[in-house]
Amino acid sequence: MLMLFAFMMCLSCLSSSAIGSGVFYACSDGTMSPGDFDINKCTNFGFNDIIQGTETITGVDTSIDTSEDIVVDPGTDLLVVGRPLGLDDEDPNATFLDFFGNGKIQQPSGLGTVAHSVTSKAECAKICYENEVEMLGEGLECNGFVSDGFSKCILYPNPDTLDGSSLSDGEKSYGLKVTRTGEKFVPFSVLKFDTGLVTDRKDAGKHTNGDYGTIWAMGGATAVECEKDGNNGLLTGFMARSIGDKSGFNYSCLMTGGISTKETTTEETRQGQRNSCGGKSKAHLTKHDGSDIGYLDKHEVNCENSFISSWTVKPTGGWKNGSMTVKYACTKDMETPDQMSCEDYETEGNFGSRPCYLSALADTDHRVRCPINTALTQFKINDPAGKISYRCCPKPVIGGATTYNTRQD
Repeated sequence: MLMLFAFMMCLSCLSSSAIGSGVFYACSDGTMSPGDFDINKCTNFGFNDIIQGTETITGVDTSIDTSEDIVVDPGTDLLVVGRPLGLDDEDPNATFLDFFGNGKIQQPSGLGTVAHSVTSKAECAKICYENEVEMLGEGLECNGFVSDGFSKCILYPNPDTLDGSSLSDGEKSYGLKVTRTGEKFVPFSVLKFDTGLVTDRKDAGKHTNGDYGTIWAMGGATAVECEKDGNNGLLTGFMARSIGDKSGFNYSCLMTGGISTKETTTEETRQGQRNSCGGKSKAHLTKHDGSDIGYLDKHEVNCENSFISSWTVKPTGGWKNGSMTVKYACTKDMETPDQMSCEDYETEGNFGSRPCYLSALADTDHRVRCPINTALTQFKINDPAGKISYRCCPKPVIGGATTYNTRQD
C-alpha cells in the first residue's frame, strides 16, 4: 500500500490528461480508438497496465527498480517492498564476518583495545582478523571483538566470554571460529569461584580447638575446584583471600563441556615442625607438630603437559602429630597443543620462608595468574621461599596435531 501511495504521488506530478490517457489506453487494449473502448476491459486492467499506458502516451519513464530490494508480488500485481540488503552485506569487508561465530551478549574476557574511525561491524571484523591494530599486551593477536553494528569496535585477544556477564543493548561479541592456521577453537567461558573460609587466628596459643587457617584446618573447605553442573574446567589462577579472621581462596577457570580428569595425590609429609607457628613455645601445645602453610613446599602439583583442574590440601592426623598430602586432578586426554610455548613464572611478593597462616598469602603480590589464552599445568607454594612458582601453557584447540576428548556444545 505504501508503494501504491508513493506511485500515485509520483503520478500527480504528471498532467491529469496524461493519467486519463493512461487509463483510456488500458480500457481500449492500447488502440486508443473510441470504438474499442470497453467498460469491461476497464474493470480488468491491472496496475501495470496504467503504468504502461502512461509511459506510452507521455514518453515519461515511469519504471521502478525491482531488482533486489523491491519485487513484484504476482498474487496482487502490486509493487511491494522485498528484503532490503543489510549494511554488512553491502560492505566490501563483509566476507571477514564469515571468520567469526554468531554474536553473543556476553562480555569477552581479557583487556580490550579500541579501534577508532570504524563505520561498520564488517570493518571491525576485518581490522580484527588482519591484526591492523596493536593489541594491549606483548605478542597478542585479535581473536574477537565487540561491535554495536556501527562505530563501536573493541578488539579482544581471545574468543572466550565471561560467564554471567552482559553487554549493553545493541552490542554483541564475536569470536574467531578457527585460528589463523585452521585449528578450531574449543568454546571456553571464563568463570570465577570462591572457596569456603576457615578461621584464621593470629595467635594459635589462644585457640586450641578451632580452625585457624593452618594446614590441618584446610581440607575440603578450601578446595580449589574447576567444576560447575558436572562440567570440569582448566585452572588459570588463584589467590588466597581473607575476610576478618577467616581465609580461603578465589580462583578462575576456563570452562567447557566434556573434560574428563584423573586424580593424583602427593606423598604424605608432616604438616610442619614442632617449633613452627608457636607449637613448642606454648606449654599446652608441646605435642603439636606446628602445621604451617610453608610446609607446602614439599608438595608439587604437576600435570606435566595436561592442565590442572582442581587441588586441595588433605590434612590427616588432626592437630597432634599431623600429616598431609595434596590431592589434585589433571585433565585427561587434553594437553597443551604447544609445549614449546609454555612459560615459567614466580609471584612477586615475599611472604617469608615459613608462613603459618593462609592469610599470609592473601595479597595481590602472591597471586598466581596465567596470561591470556593459557592455563596452569603445575605450581609449588613456597618454592622458592616466600614465593609461588608456576607454569602456564597454551590452552587447547581442536584440529591441530593433538586430538582432544572434548564435546563441542
